[in-house]
Amino acid sequence: MVGFGQLMETKKLKVYVSDEGFGHISRQRAILDELLKQRRLDVVLQTKQNLTYAKRILSDKIRYIRRFNNIITVKKNGGLDKEATLRRISRYPYLSKRFIQREKKSFDYDFVISDLVPEALYLSKIMGVGNIGVCHFTWDWFFRKLYPDYKVLHKLLEYYLSHADTLFFPPFTPTEILDRYHDRAVEVPLIVKRISTTKLKKTSSQFKVLILDSGTGVLTGAIHKNIPILERMRNLCFMLPQRFQAEAGNIILIPRGVEVSDYFAQADLVVARAGFNTISECVANQVPMILVEETDNPEITLNLQRVFEAGLCGWMTLEEYQKNFEGSLKSFLKNDYETVKKNLTKVRADGAEIVAREILKRL
Repeated sequence: MVGFGQLMETKKLKVYVSDEGFGHISRQRAILDELLKQRRLDVVLQTKQNLTYAKRILSDKIRYIRRFNNIITVKKNGGLDKEATLRRISRYPYLSKRFIQREKKSFDYDFVISDLVPEALYLSKIMGVGNIGVCHFTWDWFFRKLYPDYKVLHKLLEYYLSHADTLFFPPFTPTEILDRYHDRAVEVPLIVKRISTTKLKKTSSQFKVLILDSGTGVLTGAIHKNIPILERMRNLCFMLPQRFQAEAGNIILIPRGVEVSDYFAQADLVVARAGFNTISECVANQVPMILVEETDNPEITLNLQRVFEAGLCGWMTLEEYQKNFEGSLKSFLKNDYETVKKNLTKVRADGAEIVAREILKRL
């Protein structure tokens, strides 16, 4: 007997993922997991910069298109390079219009998810299908902070975003963004993967510190330089991605090809750039964190301020990370760790389910 679910038309879903960092892909992984558990869908995900990572963590039921989605920042010496980013972003008005014309030629979808590729929202409307956007900051907000006089760019980005049916925002989103898009903004709990996919080996009983870089690699050089410092701090156990190739009795290397997010629950402390996905995972798993700033990046600065003011993290400047890692870490463990741990009370982390239910309603 053919079930009702088998009789339902298979809807085509296009997911546009920003090329900036890993967080967008991790967030969509959580949402798509929920969608595909509940309904058969034909899903196509489009990105370029982190496509290999996307293919590694996402379902093999998904198809992929390798295509740049028009916005990416430039990093230099652990921070954002404002001049190089401005040169790159100055081409955005041209790139986005060319992008829309090219996408129109092959567009054959019933719904669009944008995380957050602004022109994908506009594209969906001119093609007559529904959409949602998912983000914790919007690109118009970001570039207003970075280049306040670049009003042509601000207005174009805001115009594209005005075509969103709904914009879903997790906790710690800037209030000014919620106010600007109040007519389509919906606040949801944390959007994180709910089930571990990696079978973890039993690790050291020592206090474990998970050291992470960012999806844009801003801390890579500093982590390499800090490895000798980690090796001599024998009273602590450090977990690092395998690419750092450290060899010491107190260092555990996370194998290539596994999801680092599965290691958050094992950690007693996470030290990482203040990216939103890292923050979400730490808060969801109730793991204290020391967050590292990134020079000239308004998103990272805002993340750090909001989470620090909530008493959920320690704060390490980039200079402290590079030149006084051991002293800063010891100071946090002695003076602030227990307070932060107590503040990390259980929070809702079912944002992916909420977003998925809303998409299924519209399909």
